Amino acid sequence: MYHAQYLSFMERARTELLNQSGIDLARLAGERGVQFMVASLEVKYHRAARLNELVSPRRAGCSSWWRAWP
Repeated sequence: MYHAQYLSFMERARTELLNQSGIDLARLAGERGVQFMVASLEVKYHRAARLNELVSPRRAGCSSWWRAWP
């Protein structure tokens, strides 16, 4: 798999995490003009995923906004 494709998976995991936490991104954007943007990203690749391999994201750390979220 092309290494940049992992970023698409990470973005999907990020939005799913927010949705499962009860944060409605579409409502926040529509009602308050709030959007969550990724300003910086560092990726360490350990090995390539294989064809038909199930890839599960792990959260290695917690950003400051997530710890501060009510």
